[in-house]
Amino acid sequence: IIPAKYDRGFFRMAVDRAFTIKGYGTVVTGTVTSGKISVGDTINVMPNDEQYKIRGIHSHKKSITTAGIGSRAAINISNLDIGNIYRGHQISSLDYLTTTKNIIVYCTLLETAKKPLKQNQRIRVHIGTSESIGRISLVDIDNLEPGKSCMLLIKLESKIITMMSDRFI
Repeated sequence: IIPAKYDRGFFRMAVDRAFTIKGYGTVVTGTVTSGKISVGDTINVMPNDEQYKIRGIHSHKKSITTAGIGSRAAINISNLDIGNIYRGHQISSLDYLTTTKNIIVYCTLLETAKKPLKQNQRIRVHIGTSESIGRISLVDIDNLEPGKSCMLLIKLESKIITMMSDRFI
């Protein structure tokens, strides 16, 4: 059984790619992970925390007025310069998301891992479509052995957008 998608009650979409279409402007694509968006709505572009209006929405080569959770969407955003949005950014309903450089996570190291995770080790973190480098801060242990789990702090080198219950690699 496939579990139902978790709707957080507001629109959220990680940006897969962004491009410009002559005569239309900037378009971003991705999968809607929460809520819904309609033409004319105002959204936040994160991590810049800038507001823009939705000019148009396409899904599977058809123009639509609303896109909801689970939909693949191409969203035309009014007055957004292509240099201000990239893969890894997120768009959302107003005032729901913020950026952070520190995340507390519950981590299970795969049993097939060849080495343990060590205190202050540099790692690569993938959340949504973003990628960031960080350092591990273990609590009460020196190493996280393969097949084991623990809570840990990841101190990132750059800001990311994430929320409680977001999955990461």
